[in-house]
Amino acid sequence: MSKPINIRWLIAHEPKHLFLRTAEAFAREIAASSDGRLTVEIVSMEDLGPQPTVIAEYQGQTYETTPHCLTHLDQGRVEMTQTQVYHYAMYNENFRVLDMPFLFRDHDHASRVLEGDIGRALLGSLPRHGNLKGLAFTYSGGYRVIGTDQPISSLDDFNGLRIRTNANPVNTDTMTALGAEAVALQGYGYDEIRAGELDAADTTYLRFQGSHILKTYHSLFLTAIAMRDDFLQSLPADLQQLVQDAAFRAARIERQWSLEDTDRFEQEADANGVTITELTAQDTEQMQQRLGTVYNTWRERFMPGLVDRILAH
Repeated sequence: MSKPINIRWLIAHEPKHLFLRTAEAFAREIAASSDGRLTVEIVSMEDLGPQPTVIAEYQGQTYETTPHCLTHLDQGRVEMTQTQVYHYAMYNENFRVLDMPFLFRDHDHASRVLEGDIGRALLGSLPRHGNLKGLAFTYSGGYRVIGTDQPISSLDDFNGLRIRTNANPVNTDTMTALGAEAVALQGYGYDEIRAGELDAADTTYLRFQGSHILKTYHSLFLTAIAMRDDFLQSLPADLQQLVQDAAFRAARIERQWSLEDTDRFEQEADANGVTITELTAQDTEQMQQRLGTVYNTWRERFMPGLVDRILAH
């Protein structure tokens, strides 16, 4: 038997266990299906050695950072990784659509979109823009909520709230439309909240570190698994299909884990000193109305008809 082909999967994000268990699920799926022809090695950013400093720009400001995990993938230092969907906008801006507020009615709707023709088209577009191929969509946390150290219970409480978002301008526009002051950060914002520099974070249950949560469920925190395209194309056709199938199965497992984690978090919230307040139906309706401005801004920036196709799926 020839030497197994090794796949290095890079873990680059916190909470690390969410990404590690996805890689481990993929490794188990590959071990069960490839008859030892493929192996998976899970590596960290530290395993890649000292990271060069690069200059990035966001909203007119420059800052120093290290190469993103997709850069390591694109440049051939690893074969696979998993990261938030908005990062793939470096290659195709249409990935930003997946952070649109109230885009998905429920998890069944999300699965139909992510596993159907729309999701496959987004993932399949990546090789046209870089050396990577999208394989499957994951959750890594599920629906977003608003996390704070102070009570927050209504839509009115958003007025003037200094709130952390990720660097997807769809998310900053969402918070701005609700009357908040959106601050895009690479981190999750809790150090800044404790220091009094921010008031809240646009986050998920599994990234929450405070004492109060407003359950808005305004968008899904989505991630995606990707492989280096030249590596994938170098594999025999049957192994390419095994990789795709294993990623698909691991993604389904991961999304189910996120749903179970959400239920567990809510069940244990009181015991952990966390107060969860659910947005009222009236406030939710008003929130959706206010966020119509985000749709007005972004609908025309994405591929024609994309937003409406997702909503109608």
